[in-house]
Amino acid sequence: MFVQILAITALLFGLGQPVEPTRIQDDDAAWAALYAIVPQHVHSLRARVRVTPITDLPGIASKLEELLPRIAGRSAEPIARFYLGNVLFKLDRFDQAISIFESIQRDFPGHGLNLQLGPTEAAMVAAAIADCREEIETRKTYTVMDLPKAELDRSGRAVFHTTEGAFEIQLFNQASPETCANFKKLVREGYYVGLGFHEVSSFRSMALGCPNTRDENKSIDTWGQGGPAWDLPFELNDAIHEPGAVSMRRSASGRSHGSQFTICLSDQGELNNKQVVFGKVVRGIEVLRRLSQRRVDSKGRPEEAIRITGSEWAEGPPGRR
Repeated sequence: MFVQILAITALLFGLGQPVEPTRIQDDDAAWAALYAIVPQHVHSLRARVRVTPITDLPGIASKLEELLPRIAGRSAEPIARFYLGNVLFKLDRFDQAISIFESIQRDFPGHGLNLQLGPTEAAMVAAAIADCREEIETRKTYTVMDLPKAELDRSGRAVFHTTEGAFEIQLFNQASPETCANFKKLVREGYYVGLGFHEVSSFRSMALGCPNTRDENKSIDTWGQGGPAWDLPFELNDAIHEPGAVSMRRSASGRSHGSQFTICLSDQGELNNKQVVFGKVVRGIEVLRRLSQRRVDSKGRPEEAIRITGSEWAEGPPGRR
């Protein structure tokens, strides 16, 4: 009798059968559900962009997979699929990502994601598929390793003095230990005192560390060619060339330079993975931006020398003496 009642209940209420997901019938509601899952870029009143960090890629993938059947037929569906494909790519699930991207090509052929962007630039979905296949082939030859996480050591910092004021740099000691140890040694020895910035780009970047800039009788054509009698291992980490980033220039050997470094005054993404970011300006970047406005020649060399008048290694947080 109990078995019969259970069977009837199962028939009536669909026990043991997959539950049909609740469909979202409104486009606005579908977009709202999507944007509740994916990271957002928020523009403040001061025109600054705040980017929500991606902290849980597997969680985002699961939520998007759950959302897709609920927004089937809604205008947000192809975008949600595209987001899912990109998250799967970041999770190294390339075959699954290709399947998702190909479904967008098949089901939404006229969507903007599938339209050619220009005479030589592929559509976004086609480019994403090509990236997946390229990554699959690359990993047949190379082993992918996670880069060391760059975290500032707050226990000390390099303090540089100029005629316009001081700026201070803290280091990513754990992420690039040999680079940071060498830089700290040079600062403590006063290596940079008297040197001038040998390359300046207005509001973009400044380069320092060539000893040829110390001697005013030395030809300006030698600026950027000098250094100590050593170079450094290429200790790449996950830091990027954002405003304030400090990175070692590359030497002719392909390793990091022994003394020359770049200070970014704005995003310099073209330098990512080409130079090792080993620190960040934590105080006085406005001083550097002001100095970057000096007149320069066609090669970015200041017409009037911008010199380091003093430097020291200081313990403690920025501004502390």
